[in-house]
Amino acid sequence: MKITLFEIADYASPTPGGGMNIIGTFNNINAASIPFDQFLSVVVKWEADFRTIPPQGSSVTIAISGPDGQLVASNSQPIPPMSTLDFDTKMEAALISRVVAKVHAYGKYKVILSMGDTVQAEKTFTVSPVGT
Repeated sequence: MKITLFEIADYASPTPGGGMNIIGTFNNINAASIPFDQFLSVVVKWEADFRTIPPQGSSVTIAISGPDGQLVASNSQPIPPMSTLDFDTKMEAALISRVVAKVHAYGKYKVILSMGDTVQAEKTFTVSPVGT
């Protein structure tokens, strides 16, 4: 399986024809004070060939950990149906997961994408005080 898109955004929604409208991608948040709830959309798109299609009933988990490694958010949902790309040998799927992260400290937060027990991708964003 190959991740072709992995973004953290303020908002995302599907568009007709299989596209996505992604608004406000970021890797840094300037916060006046903490704690606060950060609403974010995690957008994932991946490809698989006929040998790596996830088994039916598999799930995708988005987990977010804080600077201290503490889990601050988690969302698990079934893998969406895969659509054919290339003469039935290559498939793709897309997922928009809306998550609320409980931001409790300044520092780096890690967004982890897992399918089953396997970590597929990681991305970070930083929460900094305003003016830094």
